[in-house]
Amino acid sequence: MATSNLKPKKRNRKLEKSTATEEPTYAPAQNLNKVASGKMKDINIKASPDEHREFKMYAAARDMSMHDLFFAMWDFYRENHP
Repeated sequence: MATSNLKPKKRNRKLEKSTATEEPTYAPAQNLNKVASGKMKDINIKASPDEHREFKMYAAARDMSMHDLFFAMWDFYRENHP
């Protein structure tokens, strides 16, 4: 039984490139749709471990969740910075 030592031929990618001059079409962004009422979306921020600890301790000292503290700050900001 003889085995073949033939390697597959390399593809010539230059010949495979499309010569079409059409402009590419792009689909509109799908990330602007409104989230259904009652659903929650994440808001992610980066903070140093010390800032995170301080924020968490501040919220805990006031018997608040970090979520509630953030949105209390957001409401205060919007009221005072129209």
